[in-house]
Amino acid sequence: MGFDEILGHQDLKERLGRAAVGDRVGSAYLFLGPDGVGRRLVATAWAALLNCEEPAHEYPFACGRCRPCRLIGAGQYPDVVLVQAAEGKDLKIEAIRTLLKEAHYRPYEGRKRVFIVDNADHMTAGAANALLKTLEEPAETLVMVLIAESEGMVLPTIRSRCQLVRFGTLPTDAIVERLRGEGVSDEEAVRHALEASGSLGGALKSVREGEERNAVRNEVIEYLGNLGREPLAPFRMAERFRDAAVPALQVVKGVYRDALVFRTRGTENGIMNRGSIDLLEHIAARLDPRELADRFLAIESAERRIHDFHANKQLVLETLFQTLAE
Repeated sequence: MGFDEILGHQDLKERLGRAAVGDRVGSAYLFLGPDGVGRRLVATAWAALLNCEEPAHEYPFACGRCRPCRLIGAGQYPDVVLVQAAEGKDLKIEAIRTLLKEAHYRPYEGRKRVFIVDNADHMTAGAANALLKTLEEPAETLVMVLIAESEGMVLPTIRSRCQLVRFGTLPTDAIVERLRGEGVSDEEAVRHALEASGSLGGALKSVREGEERNAVRNEVIEYLGNLGREPLAPFRMAERFRDAAVPALQVVKGVYRDALVFRTRGTENGIMNRGSIDLLEHIAARLDPRELADRFLAIESAERRIHDFHANKQLVLETLFQTLAE
């Protein structure tokens, strides 16, 4: 996969490409941004360019035809190594040690050895310290690309040795267009794109898990409709969705986003939960725009506490749903 096949981030891709063909590549980079926006794809495409046998001096730079380009795209090139933790797990020292055993070897075939470390913001302390030793004394032919969502979760000593590359979210229209190309209907493409908040990976995952997510969405919306009706409702809702906190919070955030849109615009345009207009009207009628915005921020804060800080899901949800029930 080359730069031209990756959605968005045009300026960033061109900057990385010019650095590669101009031989101005450092030893360590931190690709920072939201999940699902293409950080790992860009890292892999850049690794192909760094080893391409016929690179061009203009976008998209890599030829896409030579042996390194083809093998790297297929995940089969010996000089490009991806390390990542299992879903929901921290990246442990054993994985980093395996990587570092080869850190000072010269490339087997290409010009550069590229180590891509995903989930770099979820390394154990031992793994982070082991990686730091290599960053302090990098081999001339090694390029280390760390991928992370939370800058604050990466050791300052590691951040200081990396060139920071920030990835933004993707335009909703571009995600909708890509989903249409995957055969998703217009209405579903818009809904998934809006719900994904600029993450193509999130939108594609939402499509794949559509039936399951629809069931969760319907149940969350039913619980939201009952939140303020009796004192124990927030606690029951927290208990019900404790093991599905992430998808549940995405639905709740979408509902309050829609309520804010409905309250400020007075129209259904741009609303993704159109089948729940009664609930949206109810929420919009009892809260002014500032109060709705405050609740939206509270939902985002709950997501961060669960995702970045591994907070107790039950307690986070109980606190949030009590706030929403007020």
